[in-house]
Amino acid sequence: MLFGRVRHLFYYPSQGNLGVTWPMVPMIALAAILIFIALFVYALITGNRRKEALRRKFFEAFAQKGGMEFREIDPFNLKERLREFGAIGYARNEIRNVVWQRIGKDEIFLFDQAKVTTTGGSRGGYFTICLIESPTTFNLRCTIHEVDGKIAAKMSRSLSRAGDGMVPVEFGDPEFDHRYVVFSDQPETLRRLLGNEGRRYLLQYARRLPMPVVIQIRGDRIAVHNSGQSPKTVETFDQLQTLFDLAKGLRDLLRGKG
Repeated sequence: MLFGRVRHLFYYPSQGNLGVTWPMVPMIALAAILIFIALFVYALITGNRRKEALRRKFFEAFAQKGGMEFREIDPFNLKERLREFGAIGYARNEIRNVVWQRIGKDEIFLFDQAKVTTTGGSRGGYFTICLIESPTTFNLRCTIHEVDGKIAAKMSRSLSRAGDGMVPVEFGDPEFDHRYVVFSDQPETLRRLLGNEGRRYLLQYARRLPMPVVIQIRGDRIAVHNSGQSPKTVETFDQLQTLFDLAKGLRDLLRGKG
């Protein structure tokens, strides 16, 4: 009897013999859920495409203003050039929005690569990378991570494993040593190259960007990019210009031109 009463609650007779019986209610609910999911997925895909289109226009406008070339898809095999830079997602994800310029014999690339997890999946946002490739080597291997304060710097130096014969390097400059964690295979050479002027230069750019940066030097290549430890992404024209200028200025410092 109780079952009959419950069934009666879901029975809505209409004209003739037509009506909606209780077994149809979960089917209608399921259909509504499926429609909602489909609309949600469509909105997500549409939103991502719109975001990618805006990102493409952002880089294209930057290239046009600087008299540089722009390619939406990477024609320079940049994934291969990034393989030795371990802190940039291990070159697993697609590279997009490539800005290219040749200055003298140097090639300068500015581009996006989607951030990835340790298992290779996307976690949102981008590595925006400025890569400088020179025909002459910089004669050292180095990684410089920007961190947030003395405690973070101390922990990073003690826990990080840079590898490749690189060791922690401190400069006896509290402001710099509490902001940047440095590893290199040639500590004394790096201390000489990053003298007082060089350290002030990096600290200046730390104040101009709202996200921490990572600097990597490997042979004839310099890579400067936003840190994967922060969810923030380079999103404004000024931030993109700052990243670009930081990489070029660092190149000049390493050559003794700064």
